[in-house]
Amino acid sequence: IIGQLFFLVALTSFILMGGHRELMRALLDTFSSIPVMSYRSEPKILELLADVLTTSMVTALRLVAPVLMSLFVTTLVLGFVSRTMPQMNILSVGFVVRTLVALAVAGLALSAADGLFDSVFSKTIMDSRLFFN
Repeated sequence: IIGQLFFLVALTSFILMGGHRELMRALLDTFSSIPVMSYRSEPKILELLADVLTTSMVTALRLVAPVLMSLFVTTLVLGFVSRTMPQMNILSVGFVVRTLVALAVAGLALSAADGLFDSVFSKTIMDSRLFFN
């Protein structure tokens, strides 16, 4: 559920920023630098691919880290509660508490990462344009 929420927010912000037009423009510009049915082997493409993958991983970790830390703390607190109150059914309560905490922190993390998607998409598209020009 949270992964789908992140995907939909990223897709919506990508479209609202005009990223789909920039992506198509960048794709069409590649045909001027690399004609159809030709091949151009450059070592820079591996560097670009590594940069894009690194940026994607760092962005994902920056978005998910608060959620993971809050779930870790929630699990610790629920463990302490289960030790102090053994009559409480932590299994049934824990699922609800973890879900609510994860959704709340994910919402806060997404609202705090307002310009993150914009900078990441812009950087990736500009790097792709620089490579193909």
